[in-house]
Amino acid sequence: MKLDQLPVNWFDVAALIILAVGVQRGRKLGMSEELIPVIKWLGIVFGCAFAYEPLGKIIFDNTVFSMLSCYLMAYFGTALGIAILVSIIKKLLGGKLVGSDVFGSGEYYLGMVAGMTRYACMLMAALAMLNARSYSAADIKAAIAVQKQNFGSDFFPTIYSVQAQVFDKSFAGPWIKKGAGTLLIKPTAEVAREMKRKDIDYQ
Repeated sequence: MKLDQLPVNWFDVAALIILAVGVQRGRKLGMSEELIPVIKWLGIVFGCAFAYEPLGKIIFDNTVFSMLSCYLMAYFGTALGIAILVSIIKKLLGGKLVGSDVFGSGEYYLGMVAGMTRYACMLMAALAMLNARSYSAADIKAAIAVQKQNFGSDFFPTIYSVQAQVFDKSFAGPWIKKGAGTLLIKPTAEVAREMKRKDIDYQ
């Protein structure tokens, strides 16, 4: 069996490593220190999924940027806003949970779950942005032609090839897209917009 025909690929391995690192970090820090970071990342993943489309449309209606760019700006902006808000809340709490016995004997077991959840959320945010760009067959054909013209082959990875590896050819990717597709930015074509000049009345 060829490597590209295996039921798993590099993304499945990378996802497992990311989750394992999250578990290890959670075990090291404990739930007291993981609580606020995991809340922040849960807020980012779900808040951005809820807000990027309406905010993106507002940006689109008031700027000259493409819809794809507006969605990405809305996603990044929402993520930044949530991160700042959580940072302010953390400062107000003054680290009262850190070093306390709030979680008792479950401190490090809960920390492992929280750490894995936090890293899973980071992965989901990255996948949301990876899923954002939609490529037509013509786009892919043109990109391959450019690579072959410049480099003599289409060996180098591109966004659309990574998308295919993650969402189509891996074991976990299709399940993520099917089960958590609402957390991803919907695929949108990159269409340049013409800047409209307003008529100027010189009278």
